[in-house]
Amino acid sequence: YQRRVHGGGLPAEQVEPAYTQLVECILATDMAKHAELSTELRTALTFLASLLASFTPLHPSQNAEAEVRHLRSLSLTPEEVATVGGLEFDLQKYQHQDQHPRLILLMIELFRRENIFDTFNVSPRTLLSFLLRARSRYRPNPYHNFVHAFDVTQTLFVLLQSLPGVFAPLERFVLLVTAVVHDIDHTGVANAFHLKTRTPLGITAEAVGYTSVLEVHHSNLAVELLGDPHTNVFGGLPAEQVEPAYTQLVECILATDMAKHAELSTELRTALTTGTEVAPRLAQKMLLKSADISNPTKPFAMARFWAFAITEEFHQQGDQASALGLPVDPMFDRTRADLVGSQIGFIDFLVGSHFKLMAEWRGELQFLSDAVQRNRDEWQAQRDAGAGAADPN
Repeated sequence: YQRRVHGGGLPAEQVEPAYTQLVECILATDMAKHAELSTELRTALTFLASLLASFTPLHPSQNAEAEVRHLRSLSLTPEEVATVGGLEFDLQKYQHQDQHPRLILLMIELFRRENIFDTFNVSPRTLLSFLLRARSRYRPNPYHNFVHAFDVTQTLFVLLQSLPGVFAPLERFVLLVTAVVHDIDHTGVANAFHLKTRTPLGITAEAVGYTSVLEVHHSNLAVELLGDPHTNVFGGLPAEQVEPAYTQLVECILATDMAKHAELSTELRTALTTGTEVAPRLAQKMLLKSADISNPTKPFAMARFWAFAITEEFHQQGDQASALGLPVDPMFDRTRADLVGSQIGFIDFLVGSHFKLMAEWRGELQFLSDAVQRNRDEWQAQRDAGAGAADPN
């Protein structure tokens, strides 16, 4: 076994997934498991079919009704049902907007697996309306778009499955809802750009005295979305859980501001060093943050895809700054692009230490740190081979 693994042709990051798939699929051929596997797939498909058959759009229009008809024509594949609960789920095929309805169905499946409908008295119709409305408020940015929202939600689901018993059911539910809306109506430019160019959002933030321009905007829109009874997935919570749910949602969205990363990391490091208990809110923030910056933990093809996406968004901001006669930071300068170098730097100066810290907090998350190192090794191999900027096509 060791000789074959060591001398095989698969790259290192594919060996463990290959063996895992092989073993799990062999075990699944036990006919004693046939009914269980068939029931799992049938439950997912039957639930979605029943929901869509009776669903009507909130604001009937030709486009809305066409969208519902399209959703009714879709069905999750066995592969989607089997892989959506793991980090190997490949989002590249869902980038085009005509694939986004499938992401809606997959999100519903993730929430179904969390048993939110019975536990928190959530109407499936309300969840579907919430997801459709949230999707409509994401802009078609290269990176901060609805696919990113799905990616963060799906990754967070995987992390929660890796930490059974760490978070209370309500915390898990709110974290998933937060992931869906954490970047809603992202404008494709950073907080500093809003403040420097005095956009309407930047002016408002400056007048009130905060710098988390986008995160406050996301929070406001999330609260607005939940304020509509048709899309309020918190509407079935008992009175004593409503305020904690909103507080967790808003505080966790605000914590995704990268300007707060060092402060939160220091807080967790201090707790671990002193042996004090990690506060629940800090744990929630750090887990959402982990999902938000998880691209380097994915299989390299996916990590590379997301690297191109964020780089293009940065360059579009740089183009806007240049058009306004403003200086362009190297990270945003299209003429100085260095994809490989930027990814190595991102891992070395932020992501690598973050996921090492998370693994120190919970050993169950060591697989994330290991994945980051594998991708860093791959980027370095490309750098050693002379790669730098590359054609995303």
